[in-house]
Amino acid sequence: MTVYQELQLNQAGSKKFIRSCTDKKEKRKHIAVYCLKIALTVAFCVVFVSIFTGIFGAENGVAVLFVILFVPVVDWLLDQFSTHSRQRVQRMEVREK
Repeated sequence: MTVYQELQLNQAGSKKFIRSCTDKKEKRKHIAVYCLKIALTVAFCVVFVSIFTGIFGAENGVAVLFVILFVPVVDWLLDQFSTHSRQRVQRMEVREK
C-alpha cells in the first residue's frame, strides 16, 4: 500500500492496518504515516482558521467558522431526513399495491 493510499484510510482502517503488521520496522513506518496524517489535518485546520480570521477579522472569525462548519452538518441532516422520507414513501407504495 502506498503512503497516499494509507493517508486515505479512516481511523479504524489505519489502526487495523497497523495491527495487522508483523514486522516491527513496517509497523513503525505505518505508525509514522498515521502520525503524518494527523499532523496534516491539524496543519490544515490551523491554516484554515488563520485565513478566515484574517479575512473576516478576529471578532468575526469564530462566527464565520461556526457557519462554515455548521453547513455540512445541516446538509447531512437534510440528506438523512430525505432518505428516511423516501423510504417511508416507498413502504407506503408497497402497502398500497
